[in-house]
This record gives sequence, structure tokens and C-alpha cells, in this order.
Amino acid sequence: MPCIDWGIETLATIAFESGETLRVENPRHLKNALGELRARQRELARKRRGSRNRAKACQRVAALHEKIANRRRDFLHKTTAALVSVLDFIATEVLAVKKMTASGGSLKKGLNREILAASPALFLQMLRAKAEEAGLAWLEVPTRTVKPSQTCSACGRQEPKPLAQRVHRCACGAVLGRDENAARVMLNWALRASGREPARCGGTAGAVPSKHEAPPVAVAQEG
Repeated sequence: MPCIDWGIETLATIAFESGETLRVENPRHLKNALGELRARQRELARKRRGSRNRAKACQRVAALHEKIANRRRDFLHKTTAALVSVLDFIATEVLAVKKMTASGGSLKKGLNREILAASPALFLQMLRAKAEEAGLAWLEVPTRTVKPSQTCSACGRQEPKPLAQRVHRCACGAVLGRDENAARVMLNWALRASGREPARCGGTAGAVPSKHEAPPVAVAQEG
């Protein structure tokens, strides 16, 4: 029973009962195109309103936005297809994207942009649709009560930590990546909900193979 934790630095962290962990890297399509996008927007701002040149500049900005969106959608289609091709059960978190990006002002503007650019709702929507089509079991973990980002996957101790803290460290001695820890907290909840024993930690998994047309998911290994 794998459990998937969505994130920004790592798009998906997948924890398995065996103790293995896979990470799907975030390609950051918008961030990589920001320089070109800002240049086109500055060019647009310099054009006189109502002019033919402004209309052309506006079209160039729109075309780049569409290109970024197409790249993102294509990546999500291939990634979710590759995951579904090798999994027989999926447990994942419940994301409230509107609440995640509702406040914070200028201090959180960049983070909100990164969240929206990664399209977490679309990722889970595609993943669920493909899972249902393939006949896979699907379980959603109630993150508001489970609190995976605040809970230790090894001992269950809860302690709030800022978003900037990317490594989970607990008094019990557990030290692992924040996203991996969250994925393991949710995995243990899913296992208990299914009447099974919590998973062990540690281990490494290789690249996810694909038996469909989608290419293998690009992953990084964790131990």
C-alpha cells in the first residue's frame, strides 16, 4: 500500500510498506519560464493601448502562458499514468488548495505562486481518474485530523514546525525529510484504517517502471 504526499520542492513523495521511498521531482515549468514571461510582459506594458503592436505583444504573452500550461498538463498526464501502471492501491492526502493559498500577503506571494503552478488539484484529479479507470483501490487520508506535517512517523509525537524546516527531527531519534515523514505518517494511518500493522522505515526504491505508453517517472532515491 503506497501513500503519496504532494509537495512543492518534490512534487510527490511515495512511501511504501516495505520502507522504500520514491520522489517525483517538480519540473517547475512556470519558474523556469519566468524570465522569458517577464520580458514579454514588459514589452507588452511598453506598447500603446489599442495599437496593433500591443495586440501582437498580448498574443505573445498568451502563447507563452499556453505553452507552460501544456507542458505542465503533459507532465502530469505522463506522471500519473506511470504511477498507476505500477501501483495496485493508492492512499493520498486531502488537499484544500484554496485555503493553502488564501492568505499570507506579499511574504507568501512566491509560495502561493509555486503551489498554484504545480497544480496539486489537477495532479490528484488525474491520478484518481486513472486509478479508478484501472480499478485501483483509492483511500484519502483526513490530513486535518492526522496532521502529517506535525507528527513523527516513528513515535507519533506531534510538534508544529515552520514551512522552512525541510528535515523532520524528533526527540525519539527519527531524522528524515519532511515530505517523507509526512508520507509515512499518512501511510501508517492508512494501514491502521485497513487493520494492518504500521510500516517500517528505511530502504530505497529505484525508478518506477511503466507498462503503459507513458515513460517512467523521474525519481530520486531516498534511504
